[in-house]
Amino acid sequence: MDDVVDVATGVWKGLPRAADGTYNPSGVMVRADGGSAALANGGAAAGIVGMSFHQPYPGSPLKDWSRVLTQVEGQRPGGSAGNPVATLTTDQAWFDRVVDWESNTPEYRALLADLGFLAASLSYFAAYDVPVLLRPYHEMNGGWFWWGGRTPASYKKLWRITYDYLVKTKGLHNLIFVWSPNAWQPLGDDVPWNYYPGADVVDVVGVDDYAPHSTASDLTHTYYTGLVDYAKPRMLAETWNMPITASGSNALTRSPWVIWNIWGSGMTRADVNSNADVKATYYASGQVYTGGSGTGLGQNFDWGSVHAH
Repeated sequence: MDDVVDVATGVWKGLPRAADGTYNPSGVMVRADGGSAALANGGAAAGIVGMSFHQPYPGSPLKDWSRVLTQVEGQRPGGSAGNPVATLTTDQAWFDRVVDWESNTPEYRALLADLGFLAASLSYFAAYDVPVLLRPYHEMNGGWFWWGGRTPASYKKLWRITYDYLVKTKGLHNLIFVWSPNAWQPLGDDVPWNYYPGADVVDVVGVDDYAPHSTASDLTHTYYTGLVDYAKPRMLAETWNMPITASGSNALTRSPWVIWNIWGSGMTRADVNSNADVKATYYASGQVYTGGSGTGLGQNFDWGSVHAH
């Protein structure tokens, strides 16, 4: 975790990383042979780092992915069939104890212990004024995570406990909270509206969409318009698909999401995105902001310009 936090901070701040894992704020990189060189971008910020963790259930003796899912991996949208994990036996009654702060239950205290670990990592970002888009308890309108498929009231209670602990108790000033349900059927029983925690504790709204479609325009537009009434920036939080393809499909024309986040492995999945699709998106300088310097890959945005000074 320390390593990941360092990398994320260094990229946001534009600091070159030395062999010992530290950063030099002067923008001068020390080479392995002892020589030195300035970064091509002068040490300016290079972009946004995305990293993912899934919180194991509170009280779990093993902090592992297998302590997150309540179903086997192949049953989760976008999951990998044939990669089974142990099925958790958590239920609504147990979940109600997790969020029962009034009674200070052992399950609630276990939740705070886990949140304390999260706060410790996030506090490093806060100390260096690095903003964090924090997207906890996503896909809550599905039943594959221990926090998913619960009653809306108990889910919203979990969200507010987490928000209050990180922001009010721990004083973290750098968090941007993202609420991100799973892709829903507009007329189905999995619509997420009752799970919305509230405008005062959500900054960005989004959706996770792993639909295996070659042209994303129509499907993502359904979610883009569905989220409009929240009057928040809208983010396609997880997907396999590039928004712009070499064949000419362009989901951003109808749905200009502020962030389109491709799950890491999807970038190189040939059955989802071709190399030409990747280039079509990253060279689309009129619609896609990328960082760095030079003329390649649509490098057209100075991330340092959005830093607080």
